[in-house]
Amino acid sequence: MAERFGCRKYFIGADEIDPMKTKFVEDRFMSAKVPLNTNLRPVTYFYNLILWSRFSGSGVESFLGRLRLLDSKKITAWITACGLVLLFAAFLIRAVRRKSEGNKVPGLVWTKLMAGILIATTGFCGMSMEVILIFIFQGLYGYVYSMMGLIVAVFMLGLVLGSASGRLMTTRGSFIFWFSMALVEVLILVSALGVPDLVSMASTVSGSYRMMKLFEILIYLFMGIIGWAVGAEFPLVNRLYSEAGGSVRTAAAVTDAADHLGAAIGAVIAGVVLVPVLGIAASCAIIAAVKLLGLSCLAAAFIMSANIRMQD
Repeated sequence: MAERFGCRKYFIGADEIDPMKTKFVEDRFMSAKVPLNTNLRPVTYFYNLILWSRFSGSGVESFLGRLRLLDSKKITAWITACGLVLLFAAFLIRAVRRKSEGNKVPGLVWTKLMAGILIATTGFCGMSMEVILIFIFQGLYGYVYSMMGLIVAVFMLGLVLGSASGRLMTTRGSFIFWFSMALVEVLILVSALGVPDLVSMASTVSGSYRMMKLFEILIYLFMGIIGWAVGAEFPLVNRLYSEAGGSVRTAAAVTDAADHLGAAIGAVIAGVVLVPVLGIAASCAIIAAVKLLGLSCLAAAFIMSANIRMQD
């Protein structure tokens, strides 16, 4: 009893919780010109990177500081503009082919290029979404390392199922083939746009064990869908590349290299720049824009492919 009374007496007169000092600290926090750390924008991760850069002497602190000037709307606009440029280039190359008496070489090379960029955007979006979903899991539940095996396993399971589905799609006719590729692209785009709403809804739920478990299952579902879409696109793009005059071995090598390049860029950009600096909502908008670029590549390839078939 005496010990309990002594602890209570200490806290009553403790200098560190003096109301004036508490008010001073609160005012300092409120006047700081930095964004609040939330599930949708974990800025403390970014400032932790700057802190580690300062202590380690890596010299990248100034570079990280300049990243705060990034504007997600401008980035999205530039990516969308690139997609429009590719579409315009497809029409231009088609016009040039007509004047060159049906020379197929420019059209076939263009289709191969579009196939490579298309699978690279898929690799970028797939890995970026995986990183973002891991961030979301950590933010909502406070732990992630013990679940990393399951999270990656769900993504890999989606890849396996997707590759099997993609092989079935490649055996169908031309309409089913192009429709399947467009469907996979749209599925990734819609998933990217739906993730911020998932986080917002989950953040409003507190104290409900069943609801939090439901959102955990939804995170796994999103992870599986992304993995399925990435896996399904491989055989589809391989067929697109092969129909443009490439061998099966070359198609597999190009698509695999392009996917790994896009995934590597996506992991770095999403983990160091997009989520820490711009937040999850803006990051998902940029990912959706990248996938819109992929749809533009698909449309450009379709324009060229249709033109070649008409001339044949």
